[in-house]
Amino acid sequence: MLFAGDPDEGKAFLDELRVAGLRTPVMVPDVFASPDVVRTLGAAAEDLVVAGSSHPDVAMPAARAFVQRFRSEHQAEPDQFAARGYDAMKVIGLATKKTCAAIFSDGTRVDRARLRDATADIRDYQGAAGTLWADNWGNLCRGVVILKVRNGQLQTAP
Repeated sequence: MLFAGDPDEGKAFLDELRVAGLRTPVMVPDVFASPDVVRTLGAAAEDLVVAGSSHPDVAMPAARAFVQRFRSEHQAEPDQFAARGYDAMKVIGLATKKTCAAIFSDGTRVDRARLRDATADIRDYQGAAGTLWADNWGNLCRGVVILKVRNGQLQTAP
């Protein structure tokens, strides 16, 4: 079963499933891929399958380095939103660096078209939340990490 809503609606939905005695697997969107959301959902979160974009256990070197720095600086586990925000700023920085001459050519404004094109030219960027690439339309894409809630914890699915 697929639930495509936010965690507040999801809690009511999952509670009603349990009351009805249904024990079917439920897949939920990436907004559920947060330890805080799992804690808030409590027992209703158990066995949820979450389509996330990253997890601290992901084995990519850039992801591991980000997780280590985040833990050290914040004494907490990073969620996918921290990783994705970090990647967004890095990509903007890379695109800005690539178009630096264009940005300062008139001294007054950013050349938005060149910045957009530089972002749309991203290929195989190894980030904190996995590999990023631009599709044929210039949209940034990333892989999916399938997570499952077990014993109240988000874990990578086998």
